[in-house]
Amino acid sequence: MIALVGLVLDPHRLWLGLLATGVGGALSVLHPRRRHLVGVPSLLLLSSSWVRLVLAEVTTVEAYTVPAGLLLLAAGWWRSRRAPIGSWPAYGPGLSLILIPSLLVAVSDPGLTRPLLVGGAALGVLLAGVRRRLQAPLVLGGVTLAVDAIVQLSPFLAATYAAVPRWATIGAAGLALLWLGATYERRLRDLHRIRQTIDTLH
Repeated sequence: MIALVGLVLDPHRLWLGLLATGVGGALSVLHPRRRHLVGVPSLLLLSSSWVRLVLAEVTTVEAYTVPAGLLLLAAGWWRSRRAPIGSWPAYGPGLSLILIPSLLVAVSDPGLTRPLLVGGAALGVLLAGVRRRLQAPLVLGGVTLAVDAIVQLSPFLAATYAAVPRWATIGAAGLALLWLGATYERRLRDLHRIRQTIDTLH
């Protein structure tokens, strides 16, 4: 206990202690009877990397979330190979950890690099969900991509709205309402069909 407290008080020794313990734990779970404990050394190794990143004054959120998310994805894939489970318990936690924190940072990022990277990652996740017929990647990738696109396009949409005469905006809104009213039942059928398609995914 005293040694543990000493390591906590000395972060430079703490990450090394966590690393050594994690490696030792990883070697021990190679035994077939201990493979169910694989999460413990993984958590130790992840904690070691986080402590090291803090010591290196790394503030990029992806440096902390992406490795943990990939670890959760690997664990979910391993669980799905052992027993049939849905895509949400298998891939939902990992994808959420990879996409959502980055999206929250991207919406307030004045640059374009992070939003483009987040959008590209979300598009890849969305396409993977479509190809593998998995609901969690499809929904999480689609929502992330939509939010990222709306936030990035909002300044251009606002500038367009300010430049267009008010009567033209009102007229366009009226025409859009007429079109939606005329095709209301068909839109409902389309939405119902999309929902049924998503519900058939696992």
